[in-house]
Amino acid sequence: MTSVMNDNMLARLNHILHEMEDIVNLNSLAIHGIDLAESSLEIVEMKARGNYLYQSSRPLLGFLNIKDDFLAQEAIQDEIKAAKAMSEFASRQKLEGNTKLVETFTIYLWSRMDTLIFDVLLEYMTLDETLVNSPLFTKIKLPLSFMFLEEEEKKEHLLRLIEGTLDIPLKQGIGKFEAMLGVFGLGGAIPKKLSDKIFELSNIRNIIAHRNSQVDAKFVSNCPHLGYTIGQKLRLTEQDFTDYCLAIFAYVTYLKARFWGREPPHSKFPEFQP
Repeated sequence: MTSVMNDNMLARLNHILHEMEDIVNLNSLAIHGIDLAESSLEIVEMKARGNYLYQSSRPLLGFLNIKDDFLAQEAIQDEIKAAKAMSEFASRQKLEGNTKLVETFTIYLWSRMDTLIFDVLLEYMTLDETLVNSPLFTKIKLPLSFMFLEEEEKKEHLLRLIEGTLDIPLKQGIGKFEAMLGVFGLGGAIPKKLSDKIFELSNIRNIIAHRNSQVDAKFVSNCPHLGYTIGQKLRLTEQDFTDYCLAIFAYVTYLKARFWGREPPHSKFPEFQP
């Protein structure tokens, strides 16, 4: 493929590559926050002990003209109560492997990838005569209101119509993205291990979003290598999330090479090679 990259496409691809790094760091930061929250009761109790010493020393501190900024005893007790609840909550999250946190970031990860492909196609797509008269577009029935849309709105509307015509929302994993890219001649080969990992991610996302993380028959059939049984609760780990981020990072890097008309970056991602 010759280069089809334009500045806006490149900017969007580079942005999500940087965002993958930010998401991993943010996830790590949130997990560190849970570790700190687990110690919140101990910290507040230390503060309470300091508050007691302060109260007994008020006459001296007043003489030294030191500002009275410690909490009243009633307030410190309320803080201890809140800290205890927070500490117990953090302990439960750690006991469960921070699953809720990992699941939240996993859903966000998939939604960003889904949006990226759409945005890249919006940048690539034009409403010239050649495109509109292609076989696929001639099958699409456009409503009269289409004539009155702004140019950018027309592109978005056409992309949604194409999705429906090809039943693309029903596809999973890279298949969903490659089907849309293929419409515009932007499809290409992806290593099977990478494709399988993103297929796994799409199934994980669906179970979290639509089944409250409870495994169903379709998930067991699609991802037998994960070893789940029907009705079992999904348990994602921090390493799972890191692996999914790497897979998305690799896929976007492959897309950049493809759009530039360059060789696939196999050597950068040996974990996805045969």
